[in-house]
Amino acid sequence: MRTSKNPHWLFWLGLCTPGILPWASDYLPFQDWPGHLGVVGVILHYSEVEAQLPNYFELSGGAGPNALMYWMISGLANWLPPMDAGRVVLSLALGGLGPAMAWLCRSVGSDIRLAYLVLPLSLGRHVYCGFMPNACALVTGVCAMACYFQMRARQSRVRTMFLFLGFMLVTHSFHVFVFLVVWGLLLAVSVWDCVILRTKKAAIRLSFVLVTVMSMLPHWLSFEGRSRGNAGAIGAIYEATISADRTQLFSQLWNWLFASYRYSLLDDVLQAIWLGMCLVGLVIFMMIKSTGSQEQRQVRNCLWLMFSITAFMFVLLPSYIGPPVNWWGGNLRLPIFLGVLLIPLVGTWFDKNRLASWSLYGVNLFIVALAVIDIWNFGRTEMKGFEEVIKAVPAGKRLTLLHWTPTEVHEYPGEPHGYASNYYLLEKGGFVPQNVFEHPDVLVQRKVSAPAPPWGQAEYFDWNRHSWSFDAFVVRRHAKFPDSPLHGINQTRVELVHRSGEWSYYRRR
Repeated sequence: MRTSKNPHWLFWLGLCTPGILPWASDYLPFQDWPGHLGVVGVILHYSEVEAQLPNYFELSGGAGPNALMYWMISGLANWLPPMDAGRVVLSLALGGLGPAMAWLCRSVGSDIRLAYLVLPLSLGRHVYCGFMPNACALVTGVCAMACYFQMRARQSRVRTMFLFLGFMLVTHSFHVFVFLVVWGLLLAVSVWDCVILRTKKAAIRLSFVLVTVMSMLPHWLSFEGRSRGNAGAIGAIYEATISADRTQLFSQLWNWLFASYRYSLLDDVLQAIWLGMCLVGLVIFMMIKSTGSQEQRQVRNCLWLMFSITAFMFVLLPSYIGPPVNWWGGNLRLPIFLGVLLIPLVGTWFDKNRLASWSLYGVNLFIVALAVIDIWNFGRTEMKGFEEVIKAVPAGKRLTLLHWTPTEVHEYPGEPHGYASNYYLLEKGGFVPQNVFEHPDVLVQRKVSAPAPPWGQAEYFDWNRHSWSFDAFVVRRHAKFPDSPLHGINQTRVELVHRSGEWSYYRRR
């Protein structure tokens, strides 16, 4: 692959390879992803009589923060099957981070080949946990950073400034937290520029960064409106910060890059190699090119400032913030930003080192290839028959999914089958008990609830407690007990309608 100013098209194709992952399997082991598709299912089928959705859910609509991904998928579903519409958007998110990183590297004067180092991060733990609005916002957030440094290098061209505003607003529409991270980092850099450079152009850039925070105002007011006499959003963040457990910071930092499997050591080894390429390249670059133009030194200082602030906030922020924010995963979403900011700091060390360049391509494409093969195998084995079983369930049913999750599926973080019932909601409407609708900022809210085992875990199912709300049961079979937990006396209460692969559909008699 050429690595001149205009690289060969194969270079760009390689940067987009993580976008293959959603097409490796119809169903993915990413915990929250089916829950997000359940939101889309309610949007798509809300007016369909047979789906019965108004009986169970309320659709708030609107175009607020964190909503853009849902509307994108819903819009594409007018021309594509709903599952394929979701995969297209997810593919754009995963495949778009590489080109966005190349833009950032070019805008700060680093070798754009370094963008290949972001490929494993695009498949990081945030993806395996199913934080897909987060993944979408990362792409536009990195583009916003690239715009800022491009404005800086070209003395604030008006077109680039408005492009920056656009990317910031789209980032806010995808995910508020990613927006706040990008906004805070660029605010720090723009203030730094104003203090150091003391130019009119730096002041204009600061003004543009400040203007974008106005999009947060409605969201902030909604937080305060939900307080109802309790601590407001700032108070909740303060209390969570004071009481946060920081004993696991190193393991959190390690796991929330991309070494996210529970048992395998291969991803840890690959992550160590990846970090070695970043850190060794950085050390060599700093030794060789510690000098440079004043502009180059200023840009490196800005990147180091952003990296240092991100590291400090990772230590400071809690993982969970209580009411009225009600949000989990705060500091856990920052390690990927540390990785993104570390990459361009390596600079231009790869310029004349062909072995290093091909090692860069090979290691990172190999990590992506392993992930694609792994997800393909998950769909071929674990999810075999699931589509046929879901198709056998009529529309508009009250369905609960019960699963015996084998050890190899628990290799993935979280609970891979925890929201799997939402695939039914996406295709046919009805009611399922596990979803992401409990968060007040999601476009769908529950009208009714029904007792069900946590995450649909079959070992906690009790007929007397968990069955009365449902007329359809989808079960991932136990390896040794095919009808468990619908066995014994429960077999007289249900009828097996369809069985395929490891999955079965029972209806109440």
